[in-house]
Amino acid sequence: MSFARDDNTGSTRYRSNSRSCMDTLQDHDRTRLLMDEEESYSRDFHRRLVEAASPIPQYTPRKPLIEQCTNEWQHNTKWKSSRRDSSPDGFDDALESFLDRCLAILKAPKIRRYLLLYTILLILSIWLWSSMIWPAWEEQRILARSLSAENRKASGGLFGSNLRPTFANMIQVKDLDTKLVPKATASADATTDTVNRLIFVGDIHGCLDELKALLAKVNFNTKTDHLIAVGDVIAKGPESGGTVDFLRATGASCVRGNHEDRILLMAHEVKSLPALKVETPQTSQSSSSSSSARTLAASLTPSQIAYLESCPLVLRVGFVKPLASDLVVVHAGLVPGIPLDRQDPTSVMNMRSIHLDTHVPSKHPNPDGSVHWVKLWNKYQQSLPAAWWSFFPSRMFGGAQSAQEKRTIVVYGHDAPRGLQLKQYSKGIDTGCVKGGKLTALVLSASGSWQTVQVPCKGYRKRRPLDVEVEDVLRDGKLSKLDDGQEE
Repeated sequence: MSFARDDNTGSTRYRSNSRSCMDTLQDHDRTRLLMDEEESYSRDFHRRLVEAASPIPQYTPRKPLIEQCTNEWQHNTKWKSSRRDSSPDGFDDALESFLDRCLAILKAPKIRRYLLLYTILLILSIWLWSSMIWPAWEEQRILARSLSAENRKASGGLFGSNLRPTFANMIQVKDLDTKLVPKATASADATTDTVNRLIFVGDIHGCLDELKALLAKVNFNTKTDHLIAVGDVIAKGPESGGTVDFLRATGASCVRGNHEDRILLMAHEVKSLPALKVETPQTSQSSSSSSSARTLAASLTPSQIAYLESCPLVLRVGFVKPLASDLVVVHAGLVPGIPLDRQDPTSVMNMRSIHLDTHVPSKHPNPDGSVHWVKLWNKYQQSLPAAWWSFFPSRMFGGAQSAQEKRTIVVYGHDAPRGLQLKQYSKGIDTGCVKGGKLTALVLSASGSWQTVQVPCKGYRKRRPLDVEVEDVLRDGKLSKLDDGQEE
């Protein structure tokens, strides 16, 4: 570049060229600046783009690296797969996590204690249900079915529906004098524990000493108490005649048992055939129990025989207001639903069980299809209306039978193997005195409360070995015929 200088235009041209150079330099600098800014912006944009696209945060030297691990992918919904449930790995992880939680719960001491407690309660509940609740419920269901009208139709009528033959020298039902029924007294100096009591005594079997000890223990008073024997007052024991005389002297009531019935039949036989009093070859070959029974029958005086014959099969005490029920006394048992005057005499003196379908009683304790008669008796009494229910008309709430029949409590003996059995509507008080058990008295006070008193017995009759023939023994080792001495 050349600069021509003249006087007038030289300076002007020089200034013009200088300005052009400056402009060119400025334009160049501006261009480079713009390019640098554009490059810097491009780098910043690229860096932001990378940071936005990458889930891993940028390293910051001011904090430890471990603090940069936020595991955002576990909580951010945009990283979760829409097909997680269908993934095998996802299911395995969930299952493993669930099992880990379960193990953690089971390992906790508190949880283990609760688990042990609940396990014990479960075992106890199963045992209680299977051994007590379910059998009791099933028994009640069977008893209810046995008493239903459908069962009566299916079995063609129940036991006792036909007429009963009459027997000579036997009283079927006898009512106790109303003066002897316990009544609450309004006297201020009298107490219900000592006034107007009924004292029921179990099978005595000639154990006179034990009877006297028992009455002394209950403070028996002939003026304020009345004694009732539930049958089998004689036989097996040492003082049968003395026991009868003692009962007569105290004015006691009684019912006929199977042993009284047997001895009375033999007494009439001995009386009608005096020659049988002398031992003959036929009588000597009889069993020892038959021989002792015949000897006892021959030893009884007419007054003793008359007293035993006055004992009815059923002693009807009557309605006891505190008990809100009728009260009867028998030796062995009763068939529910059958009137007292139509009960079978042999069953009343000997029964132990009753068939569920036909209601036929049996002297055996557990024949097939039968239960202890007490169970059916109590179930039947519970099905009858209560005493206060009789104030309502029978046509409104029940049939004619329910309106006429009242709930009845029966006191009985005869069943020594089962011992003392005190149920709501049945009281069994034969506790095997003659075999070394106890003699039991059941005391009913004027207030309606029951009290049981017992004394130990010496045990006069031991079970002896059976004297049987070879043909009496079955192939399985059981006896087809028991000796008469095994009779209860």
